[in-house]
Amino acid sequence: MPGRRPKRRVNHKGRSEPLVKYVAIHHWVSRSEAWKHLRPHERTLFVELYGFFNGRNNGEIFLSCREAAKRCNMSKDRANQAFHRLRELGFIKYTSEDLGPLSERNAQCWILTEFSYNGREATKDFLRWQPPTKQKARPKKGTTCPEIGTPEAAVESRSLKVSRIKDGNCGFGGDDRPSIGTQLSSHMEGTNGRTLN
Repeated sequence: MPGRRPKRRVNHKGRSEPLVKYVAIHHWVSRSEAWKHLRPHERTLFVELYGFFNGRNNGEIFLSCREAAKRCNMSKDRANQAFHRLRELGFIKYTSEDLGPLSERNAQCWILTEFSYNGREATKDFLRWQPPTKQKARPKKGTTCPEIGTPEAAVESRSLKVSRIKDGNCGFGGDDRPSIGTQLSSHMEGTNGRTLN
């Protein structure tokens, strides 16, 4: 006789529970700005933390830097940085802020903000995170410094070079040698009225 299929376990509501566990990352999570700014090792730790979640233990997820480093095949410093980055972008947070800074030996208790916790609705802080805006450097008031690469900057640069050549101030020092401005003037006088072949 063929073997019987194993029965599925039933939860407290009488519903059958799946036999295979998996980690699901929803599209609206992976399309968020916070997710796009995560680096590979930070996403690895994200998946590892989600692997501890069983649907009922949010806020009771324990994982230390040392254990995370072993599981994710990274250094303890990088694991520590990944924890702080996930917390900064709003994916996770401490169960209690009184626990102090993250330690390498002591495991912290984490909350996944995507899910509800202790009867409270999910905060989903990462959906509100936005990358910092880059502001262009502006000249101080009273200055008329053109931006590099603009036609005004090119014209000003050429006019400055010509004025230095005419004045003979080309930065060669105070020796007895004729300046480039003098040489250029004598050369122009010698070739004035003649056509160069």
